[in-house]
Amino acid sequence: MPVKRTTIGVVVLHSYGHTDTEPVREGWTAAADRYGFVTLYPYRDSSWNAGLCCGSAVAEQRDDVAWLAATITSAVRRYGLTAVYLAGVSNGAMMAERLVAERPEISSRFVSWGGAPELPSPGRWSGIGVLYSGALDQTVPPAGGTRTIGGRFTVIRPGSATQTWLPSARLQSVVVPGGTHIPPSNWAVLAWRALTAPSGRAPPS
Repeated sequence: MPVKRTTIGVVVLHSYGHTDTEPVREGWTAAADRYGFVTLYPYRDSSWNAGLCCGSAVAEQRDDVAWLAATITSAVRRYGLTAVYLAGVSNGAMMAERLVAERPEISSRFVSWGGAPELPSPGRWSGIGVLYSGALDQTVPPAGGTRTIGGRFTVIRPGSATQTWLPSARLQSVVVPGGTHIPPSNWAVLAWRALTAPSGRAPPS
């Protein structure tokens, strides 16, 4: 009997003010070539409507959940993906959390850096998430706070509060000593290892 091939797709969501070129600079294409997965870099404009954040996407109340769900569903058919994981930094991390909350069938795992639960309502997602943040992050502080992002006053919820918004999920929060809002140079590899860890526990940063 032939063995069914597993083809994993990783949807990488860029941060606020950036485009689909950001994941390439972060090393995602190189990591895909090294580990044998498919990368997808959705781009609509420089922001995502994650709920409370960020930019024009929030100001316009744009439905990025529906747009991303349709984009990912199309990619699954096109590339024959057997699994889809999500990865995001900052606004992209926030968007990943909102996406799984409202469309839990889209993905079973996500990994994030510098995010926070900005989604408008709790979800029933029961997957695995690893949430990295830098201890010195002043843009999206791990403890939360208020910031002006894209000219808009924005409430940043504590990163550890994600469990409240995704109560059925298996989440691990990792605060990296000395880390900032910018992910480390090995982010793509670190994220991939977190996404594929058999135990669902994050590898050392």
